[in-house]
Amino acid sequence: MELFRAEPARLARHLHIPLQSGSDEVLEAMRRNYRTDLYREVVERLVAEVPGIGVGADLLTGFPSETERHHEETMAFLESLPIAFVHAFSYSTREGTEAASMKPLSGEIVSRRNEELRELGERKSKAFIEGQCGAPLRALTLGATRDNLACAMTGNYIQVVLPGEPVVPNCWVTVTPDRHESDNAAVGRIVSDCEPRY
Repeated sequence: MELFRAEPARLARHLHIPLQSGSDEVLEAMRRNYRTDLYREVVERLVAEVPGIGVGADLLTGFPSETERHHEETMAFLESLPIAFVHAFSYSTREGTEAASMKPLSGEIVSRRNEELRELGERKSKAFIEGQCGAPLRALTLGATRDNLACAMTGNYIQVVLPGEPVVPNCWVTVTPDRHESDNAAVGRIVSDCEPRY
């Protein structure tokens, strides 16, 4: 946080902070050395002290001891946090760990929980991007999307599609997102000239 305050132009306002579970019981079973109260404190302080920061979180679902109550705790915890991006993935056995000897959850349960986390993540991303619409954001041009449209990535991790804008890849520009498009993408426009990155 001291670095973010000292280097606002040099540090991208985005952090990806693994959470894994929003249940303290599951975190303990995973042998994680943190609990949800610490995670909340860090995320809320970051959002308060670094304007516009996009905080991403990794979530693991289907840990063998994860119950429906644990999953609901995770969903509620995530819902209550100012998270911008969620990466949800399914537990897979790693040989030599304590969990490898535990009975795995059914694939159907894991898939459903994973889908619920992904849907929650999409809602969080949409809300974050909509909160950034209309704001000038520094971005790096990336070239064209699959649809052959120019795009750029902002420092807080929003991909901004730039219809009708001829851009040279690898330049700094200022963009304004106009509307949420999908996932972590927005549609917007360039509001400053291109500055070469190097």
